[in-house]
Amino acid sequence: MKNIESLLEKFKPSWEEQEKYGHIAARILHDLFRICEEKGIDADPILVGSFAKDTNLRGGDLDIFVRFSKKYTAREMEKLGLELGRAVVSDPQAKYAEHPYISGYQDGVKVDVVPCFRIDKSSEMVSSVDRTPLHTRYVNSHLSEEQKDEVRRLKLLLKSLGIYGSEIYRNGFSGYVCELLIDRYGTYRELISNFAEMRGRLVIPKGALHSGKFTSPFVLMDPCDDNRNAAASVSLESFSKLKMAAKLISSGVESIIFNGTEARNASDILKRHTAFRIFRIPHPGLVPDTVYPQAVKFREVIVSILHDGGFIPVSSAIDITEDIDVMVECERAVVPRVVRHQGPSVDMPNSIDFLMKWRGKKVMRGPYIQGDRLYVEIERECTVLEDCVMRSIGSYDIGKNLNLFREQLKILDPVQDMALLETKVVDTFVNEIFPRMEKIVGIEHLSAREDL
Repeated sequence: MKNIESLLEKFKPSWEEQEKYGHIAARILHDLFRICEEKGIDADPILVGSFAKDTNLRGGDLDIFVRFSKKYTAREMEKLGLELGRAVVSDPQAKYAEHPYISGYQDGVKVDVVPCFRIDKSSEMVSSVDRTPLHTRYVNSHLSEEQKDEVRRLKLLLKSLGIYGSEIYRNGFSGYVCELLIDRYGTYRELISNFAEMRGRLVIPKGALHSGKFTSPFVLMDPCDDNRNAAASVSLESFSKLKMAAKLISSGVESIIFNGTEARNASDILKRHTAFRIFRIPHPGLVPDTVYPQAVKFREVIVSILHDGGFIPVSSAIDITEDIDVMVECERAVVPRVVRHQGPSVDMPNSIDFLMKWRGKKVMRGPYIQGDRLYVEIERECTVLEDCVMRSIGSYDIGKNLNLFREQLKILDPVQDMALLETKVVDTFVNEIFPRMEKIVGIEHLSAREDL
């Protein structure tokens, strides 16, 4: 039976892996120092991230930052940083967070080389990337050797729940937040005990100087920056999932978290006798952190149109793996031609305005009084779900990048086309269940965004 200890045994890096990573990091650091010295570049490389703090899981990445003197402009720093990165890794690819950086490989290990400015305190930073070395220094000076495995336990729990990672589409707990939580509670078990009894929002430390300006459900003040909530990425839903998991663990039923739940069959949606539609537009080819918020906006627009049209949307799901797929479940796909519009009570001053507004207009019935209220029955412009969305979508903003693909919108019916039951968005909808153990394949790549 799986539990947190069996996962730790499986996913804690072996001594051989740690030694391999250490040799690779030392070689890259040496090469970067040498190139900076030869070219007179005022910069120094530093190992950061979970490996540098010994809180990494098996199969992770290496993060190396190159700290530049602030005598350089941001453009100069970025240009030199990319040149240095390309010189020390194979298959270098330029990627973008707050600064462009290089991602590549050494001996099969993924390595990021990220430029930043050299600072001693957060008030000196030019961008939040500059703060990352301060985080590494803080964690290394506060966590004991024993607590590093406590961090790993917490990461594995969060990964099992699908809420590890600060990416926008995940809204979870970053590696740095995990480390700060263990620093606060001491052990994984103590953290679980506290979260199991928790009510409402959490502020750490309680009464912190600037914590009042944050309204998030979970506020964790960054010890390296007293104006920053390190847990800003954690949504109410992710926060609630950790609290619920803690209750289960404290109640002695943690096995249901770590042994997973049998997947439901996608064909189960056929039993619901509701109207499902997949609204699909092409993927713009951008990173998930850019696309996902726009996909959420796209869903909000679709749901709003369907609500106003009387189709009664009740639930939905999003997938951005290939296309942008938004699946919405409605109570019905066709609505009556007539819709009753409720007016004010006859006792209200605006009752005359309502009566005069509709009197003489082409309506299906009314205006009339029922009880003490005025009503009028008018004719809907469209009665079919697809027609309603297609007629309305052009007047809405669905996101800077997705707007370009609005005219390519397809509306698909997974009940009529059984092949659509195999799509990821249907699986996401059907298997929305807590707890649903996510497949753990190692520490996901957070890189320069790990604690931003």
